[in-house]
Amino acid sequence: MVRSRFSFGFCGTTSFAMNRFGSSVFSVLKRQLLLMFCATWLSCSADPLTELVVVINSDMETPDEFDGFRVAVTDHEGALSTERYYFVGKEPGKVVLPADFGLVPKGGDASRKVAVEVWATLAGADLFSNRALTGFVKGKVLRLDMFLASRCLTEAKACKPNETCRVEGCVPEEIDPGSLPEYTPGSQPPATEWIAAIHSSRSSRWWNVALDSAGNSYAAGMFAGEFKAQGVTHTASSLYSAMIASYSPTGKMRWFKALGGNTLSWASSVEVGADDRVCVVGWFDGSVQIESKTLDSGSGQDSFVACYDQKGDLLWVTSFGSHKNVQAKDIAVAPNGDVAVVGVYNAPIVFEGGVTTPTSVNTTDDGFMARFDSSGKIKSYRVLGGTGEADVVWNVAFDSQSNLLMVGTLTKGDVDLGGGVETFLGKDYHLFGEI
Repeated sequence: MVRSRFSFGFCGTTSFAMNRFGSSVFSVLKRQLLLMFCATWLSCSADPLTELVVVINSDMETPDEFDGFRVAVTDHEGALSTERYYFVGKEPGKVVLPADFGLVPKGGDASRKVAVEVWATLAGADLFSNRALTGFVKGKVLRLDMFLASRCLTEAKACKPNETCRVEGCVPEEIDPGSLPEYTPGSQPPATEWIAAIHSSRSSRWWNVALDSAGNSYAAGMFAGEFKAQGVTHTASSLYSAMIASYSPTGKMRWFKALGGNTLSWASSVEVGADDRVCVVGWFDGSVQIESKTLDSGSGQDSFVACYDQKGDLLWVTSFGSHKNVQAKDIAVAPNGDVAVVGVYNAPIVFEGGVTTPTSVNTTDDGFMARFDSSGKIKSYRVLGGTGEADVVWNVAFDSQSNLLMVGTLTKGDVDLGGGVETFLGKDYHLFGEI
């Protein structure tokens, strides 16, 4: 990956940052900052190994969400040392992300503190900033990542004084320099490993996980008993309650939802679409409460589909079922926004709007697929009836053209996959698709 190095000036024979574009814009910038940095905060260090390399990157789209950034560096005494604007792009005179620059302490004094603030800008206007108050470790070249996260476009305004918005949300701006990784040219930010546990008074299980474009994770499962999340105690229904949680890239819980009911609810799968919609599927017995909507399964087990935005706000929810059991096993979100659900059923399925599938011809279970549009309305379905034993569709996925693929378990007997009846002599796995 190409990295831009942009200059904050020279002192003696030491270059604090070499720009790789060689444009006249940067040459002028070097001359402008030469006297400023040498006279105030930066100077030739007696120990050239003591340095702080600031690496700037972002997950936002250029130029739609932002087109540049502003860097402000404050020195040990609290005085502004420099403040400069940069445009992002591959054209001459612009900076390609990730970009970095180096800072060294005046006189080699590693005890000095520095405040670095990087503002995301659009058309010259500030959007939000990532601020770090940190320092140096003598004899080491440290890396300070200043990531301009897309979530901060909306969440930065909620940060308290002495907090700043980073990938994981609002966090303290002060960073212990001893916790910073050492800088290796061309390296990426160090991988973060974390474990987040749900401690229920009875039992809890995660069944599926998905990631969004910002690195946030979403998990779907169920729990029994009670446990506390983000200061709120959640109590399951008489058996189990479905649960959905979102975690930041560092493992901090962003939001949590318990989908409780009067008997049993189960979240079996979660998926994130290209637009970062978070869709979850599951099934329930009796009733289940999803935000302000109460779903009732009647005499059997019904399935539900619910889609949320990144912040956990419900976009839509729908349910479908029969007078027996309908259990959804997996979910997928297509590039065009459609949502597909697969699973198992053993009686005609009724969707919202009155759309009904044929009766299962199996004495046990048959597989099904249901496809919804981006607002939750049923578009199409397919049921996989057969004369043998239980048939189940376990997984579903979309390709880049929004064509749908499914995989499931078929047992011996005659089964119609949609292209005519086929006979299977024994238990088998079969991949089939709908275009």
